[in-house]
Amino acid sequence: MTSVIYTIGHHNLTFNLFIRYVRNYGVRCVVDTRERPDIPTEPIYTSEHLSNELSKSNVRYLSFRDEFGFIPSSCRNSKGKPIYDKVTRQESFQSGLKRLLDGIEKGYSIMLLDNTDDLCDSKRYLLLGRALDKLGINVYHIVHDGTVRSQKEIAEITSVRKKDTLEKKLKAAELGKTGEELAALHLMRKGHIILEHNWNLHKGCEIDLITRKDGILHFVEVKTRHSNKRGDPQMAVDAHKIRNISKAIKEYVSRMKLEDMPYQTDIVAIIYQDEEHYTMNMDEDVKVTLSGHY
Repeated sequence: MTSVIYTIGHHNLTFNLFIRYVRNYGVRCVVDTRERPDIPTEPIYTSEHLSNELSKSNVRYLSFRDEFGFIPSSCRNSKGKPIYDKVTRQESFQSGLKRLLDGIEKGYSIMLLDNTDDLCDSKRYLLLGRALDKLGINVYHIVHDGTVRSQKEIAEITSVRKKDTLEKKLKAAELGKTGEELAALHLMRKGHIILEHNWNLHKGCEIDLITRKDGILHFVEVKTRHSNKRGDPQMAVDAHKIRNISKAIKEYVSRMKLEDMPYQTDIVAIIYQDEEHYTMNMDEDVKVTLSGHY
């Protein structure tokens, strides 16, 4: 009995290459884990085409959409992302695992198929790979160049990627904080009184600085970048951000009972290299709209 299961993602993979990998790794059964195995835009990878073509090589095709493809809303977080621990406890998922183990018992060499080429972000690694690994099954993920990566190797790559992502987020947060401090100092020098720093209505709906000068409230958005290679920093204030700023302003003046006080929105854009080398531009009294600012 073999205790190996292969996986592959068909995105950007030619069908001839897919069939070659099926043959090279001695696969006798392809298990389709996609939620939508019959998307018209991918005719060569529809269930019917796969079944017909694989049968020419005496390879079985099985769709496990109900077992592994569909993830109910009860197993998703508020952003719609799967909560994999909940998914694995579903009766349908456990049934799918049992069918895979039964197939291995019968001597089938199995390949799991999905449509994602990024292994570290794929269901076949994050969900199926982990579940099968706990059952003692050796899971090998086939990369598009034909090499294979073990579940352990992908876990190590993912760990490094997460660490790099976290470091980037921390650096971005540190840069943002530096920019806000520089902006606050600049505004105080211009006679502003700082009322609030990072006033937060809820996540994503925050005002960096709230100041008062000459009887006018200023709601200040600060954008800081190391360069303007991706455009000027203020261009990051998109329609979504503007909607959130508008909500936060409305809530702030209501809570503080400042509806009668005039106010304006300002954007401070900073290109920062170090404490001695940075530029700062301020767009004052920006008209906030749903489509953009001017």
